[in-house]
Amino acid sequence: MAGRLKVRVNSSGYKKFFDPKKRRWVLTHRRTLENALGRELPLSVHVHHINHNKFDNRPANLVGLDPSVHAIIHHEDPEACFRCGRSSHWARNCRARTRINGERIRG
Repeated sequence: MAGRLKVRVNSSGYKKFFDPKKRRWVLTHRRTLENALGRELPLSVHVHHINHNKFDNRPANLVGLDPSVHAIIHHEDPEACFRCGRSSHWARNCRARTRINGERIRG
């Protein structure tokens, strides 16, 4: 079985694979976004499936979010901006300097 990844689905319905280099199970969607961005994500970043399909791990369907913005998108306003959490605009047009909760947006 050389070359085959060990894969399973966790209790939340997300695909995971065993990373032999790190010797631990890794969420597939998280690793996919890290590879697309070319860097490791901090644990504080949540990875959101834009179309809400947990098995659709294409880079175009994934976005890294602040936990507070992720909660807004799932519980209050599914059309909220991925960057700041406010309605009425999209992330690519967002010029906000703070998130909806008042936290400063870096970068």
